[in-house]
Amino acid sequence: MRSYFFIALFSILLGTTGFSTERPNVIVILVDDLRWDELGCTGHPFARTPNIDRIANEGARFRNAFCTTPLCSPSRANLLTGLQTRNHGILDNTNRSEQSHKLKTFPMMLQQSGYETAYIGKWHMGNDDSARPGFSHWIGIKGQGTSFDPVLNENGQRTENYGHTTDVLNTKALEFIRRKHTKPFCLSLIHI
Repeated sequence: MRSYFFIALFSILLGTTGFSTERPNVIVILVDDLRWDELGCTGHPFARTPNIDRIANEGARFRNAFCTTPLCSPSRANLLTGLQTRNHGILDNTNRSEQSHKLKTFPMMLQQSGYETAYIGKWHMGNDDSARPGFSHWIGIKGQGTSFDPVLNENGQRTENYGHTTDVLNTKALEFIRRKHTKPFCLSLIHI
């Protein structure tokens, strides 16, 4: 069986003092199909990954996390719902579009408590790229996606984008982070 590892780095942005009484912004980065030891910060002998290493060092790093279902769709649903596969029903990588619109996700709860929520990237718990409940900003890829020149659903509008999909998604995430926010935000950046 192919080995899968998903890294979720929660970067809690607490301001310059290191502590804040305000609600923090939350950024979740999920990297699909990445082994636990393929980064500089995890001790890889020659991989140089300074940017993800910096995020790992400045954010929270889960050193004892396990993938209970080694497929991208169920693992993504596990992260977003906090449930194991048998409880949320996204069992495999087949088209579960209808079911994925019914998932109760942590961004949905944050949105209900006043957060601005954004999802950027690969949903793949169904083949459609339409916005799912709980996200005020949506940039989705249809199905599995493509490595280059992705067509994205940006809040209901299809846009053609050029370049490597990872670079395109990172640019979209930076645009979201840099814009003016009137309330705390939660960004889920989910790579293919």
